[in-house]
Amino acid sequence: MIAHTSKYLGFLTLTFLFTLQVFAQGVPKAYGSINYYGKWNGRPVSLMLADGYIGASRIKVQMGKTRLIVFNPNSGVIDEYNQLKFIPAKEGRQDYFILDNMQEVYEAAPVFIAGKYHLNNQIISIKFRLIRRRKR
Repeated sequence: MIAHTSKYLGFLTLTFLFTLQVFAQGVPKAYGSINYYGKWNGRPVSLMLADGYIGASRIKVQMGKTRLIVFNPNSGVIDEYNQLKFIPAKEGRQDYFILDNMQEVYEAAPVFIAGKYHLNNQIISIKFRLIRRRKR
């Protein structure tokens, strides 16, 4: 009886570990990322554009040496004017970005992406430049 129970427990343990390994691998992403760089008031601003799933895009603003503000798409879909609004990941901030001429999927990455940063009743134009990867 004891041998039968230990075989059963061994089988359950192996099944659990196999299942855990399958889920630990996660879901593969079905989009490519395109990186852009801009500046606002001397501060670096980066845009990671998720080509194929625009809702996974992200804007990061470096505020000082250690503080980083992250903005995520508001709805994850482009509106009827081909704009995409980005709101702060942390609640309590009122500033936001709106990027123009957006597409869900790009055949070729645009060299520039233009938009506006809305901060304290000011509208500040911002232009993101494509970061070209070096060929190896």
